[in-house]
Amino acid sequence: MIDPTTVDWKGAAFGTVHLRVVQDPGPLNSMGKLKFPFANPEDIYLHDTPSRDLFNKAQRNLSNGCVRVEDAERLGRWLLGEDPVSPGSEAELQVKASTGLPIYLTYITAQVQDGKIAYLPDLYGWDSAPPQFASN
Repeated sequence: MIDPTTVDWKGAAFGTVHLRVVQDPGPLNSMGKLKFPFANPEDIYLHDTPSRDLFNKAQRNLSNGCVRVEDAERLGRWLLGEDPVSPGSEAELQVKASTGLPIYLTYITAQVQDGKIAYLPDLYGWDSAPPQFASN
């Protein structure tokens, strides 16, 4: 914990000072027990969550860009080949998988409904205008 009066907040606002904010591990950590970082330019990662009820919502765009994993322990077991248990007593510990694997995230804003294509809201503004189809 640092004294907030010692931080150069103006420098941070202007981008001349870079801050790193880290939430302490524990039961209320928004990343849950496990986080799965992987190389990507957006600094997106997969993570657990203590808010299990969020998986029951129809609208699940409640993250800041990262992806909540419903069964992070099972994913950890699959990646590591064993239960994802910390091998040390440190509060936060990084464990690398023995082999790499590709991770693909897809952002889909169209789906078939009643035999026709239906466009979903583009929550991140990544789509260009949907194509216009001539009617027969």
